[in-house]
Amino acid sequence: CPSRDSLPDSSTIACYQSWIVDLLRFSRLEGRWRAPIELFAADVERYLSYLARDRRVSASTQNQALCAIVFLYKHVLGFKENSAFGIRGSGFV
Repeated sequence: CPSRDSLPDSSTIACYQSWIVDLLRFSRLEGRWRAPIELFAADVERYLSYLARDRRVSASTQNQALCAIVFLYKHVLGFKENSAFGIRGSGFV
């Protein structure tokens, strides 16, 4: 994951965007898209488990998805570390 002081390059941002769209598509509720702010840690955990279990992605690919999610919440939405969000292994506890 990018450090706090550096921003990822454009190809990383494009990759992150595709992971975030995939997360939002996965997290639709009764056919309605949910905004990232409407998601809970359990939704993110369920998505990461789905990637590993159903899509059988590697650990590094799952980590890339997690980095994209952490980037969204920390750098785009401005969530702070130690917030109530609580994503595993991300410093959000």
